[in-house]
Amino acid sequence: MLIDNKNNAKIGDELKASIEKNSKLSIISGLFLIYAYDALKSELEKVESVRLLLSRIGANPDNTEHLEIHLNGHDNETRLRNSLNQSKVARECANWIANKAQVKVTQRLGAVTQTLYHTAGDSLNLAIQGSSNFTTDNLKR
Repeated sequence: MLIDNKNNAKIGDELKASIEKNSKLSIISGLFLIYAYDALKSELEKVESVRLLLSRIGANPDNTEHLEIHLNGHDNETRLRNSLNQSKVARECANWIANKAQVKVTQRLGAVTQTLYHTAGDSLNLAIQGSSNFTTDNLKR
């Protein structure tokens, strides 16, 4: 099936339809934004576990152990940041990650240029490969 985020299907809709109670989810993405988590929160709460491989976007020059990843949106998500619920969404997302996620971050800056979403459930498995990072723009387009 072709998922083009326009006419044929949207990634967010396909993920919503494929995530079942106790599914296992794997995401490889250059970006992971808390607002994308918020958009799929009710489905993501159903998963048993999630594996995230994220791209490193920067580093603190004083501390080579600190890896920087982008979580709170970019310019296209200003409307979401201005809705005054960023702290609540960040807390919920952090709890979800702490309870369900295994997170890996690449050592090389910008190493993840393609994305992969994989859900494994009792009755449905789905893999989506392409270039749509885990952002609200890419899930809802």
